[in-house]
Amino acid sequence: MVYIKHCCYGTCKNDTRFPDRPEMQGTFFIPFPKPITKREQCEKWIRACGRPTEQFNVARVTKSTFICSKHFVGGNGPTKDHPDPIPAAAACEQQIRKLKRSKKIAPVLHQNRIDAAEALLQLSTMSTNLPYVTEETDYEPVLHAEKESKEKNESVNSESQVKRRSATDKVQRKRLKKSQVQVVA
Repeated sequence: MVYIKHCCYGTCKNDTRFPDRPEMQGTFFIPFPKPITKREQCEKWIRACGRPTEQFNVARVTKSTFICSKHFVGGNGPTKDHPDPIPAAAACEQQIRKLKRSKKIAPVLHQNRIDAAEALLQLSTMSTNLPYVTEETDYEPVLHAEKESKEKNESVNSESQVKRRSATDKVQRKRLKKSQVQVVA
């Protein structure tokens, strides 16, 4: 059975499914020390991975738990001099710095924001140059309310008339069918 090997170290995304990625060139996967036979070394590696204990602990280490060679001194996996991976705390600080640098606003996006702000300013100055509209209207609220109620009543009446017509049409169709059946018989 072929396992998909992925690195369990910190925020590493190395995975055997994507061997064409540039960061995967020359990378290989080392199986984690077995907790039953090498518990102390296994615990060291878990601590070096820098993940929360509820997320990654001795109970979660299986035969398909791997770490990639990039996390060892020299990037070539464990050696006699350096059998354990580099602690993730030091490595994670470098990754965080890289992320902060990459989050700078792109110049085009920044220019678009400036253009949008200028357009809003122009609109606000245009609206102050428009002639002033006074509050004088021929609006009479009472008459308007009466008109609305009349229109509502008319629409309700027309709806009820339509319903009555459709009901009478149904009755007439039934009578017609009965008479046709009687004529045939």
